[in-house]
Amino acid sequence: AAQRDNADGGFTVMVRDDEEDARWRALLTFGYEDAMATHLLGFTGDGKDLLLLSPLDAETTRLLRLSGVTGAVDVLYEEPGYDVTDANLHPLTGQADLVVVERDRLELVGLTSGTARDLDRVRALSRGAPVALGRDRGNRRWLIQDNIDNGPATFRIFQRDDDAAETLFTHQPAL
Repeated sequence: AAQRDNADGGFTVMVRDDEEDARWRALLTFGYEDAMATHLLGFTGDGKDLLLLSPLDAETTRLLRLSGVTGAVDVLYEEPGYDVTDANLHPLTGQADLVVVERDRLELVGLTSGTARDLDRVRALSRGAPVALGRDRGNRRWLIQDNIDNGPATFRIFQRDDDAAETLFTHQPAL
């Protein structure tokens, strides 16, 4: 997939079919009013669809799946009145399983029951608002940043297998 900028300030998502000599074709065009808040996240695990964050046809930014074949758009997650600011892809399936929603503060939302359970366990081990910074390829360890209002952030490794969190370091511990 590629993003072609348009003269009106918008952009068009371009794709090529699997054939060796396939030409690029337009899949979906975003007008200037949506272009600045639209972010292509990548392909789904099967390589057929694109995941993106966009306010396309809505008042807030949502997590969308764009069919690489038809250009059809499916809403995977939205929360009326709040923007979805990020999404994480499961390292084994390539599917979105976690989103970040900008409420009063950034909140993590699990899109699958397993990820929702893991987030509950992460919150129980955190002092503040946790942020998932990354995961290993086996999805066994997560890097978590624990943000509190009255002190420095703490960085931990969350071990999914035993519900444990190992503290790596605290950013600016003198605070």
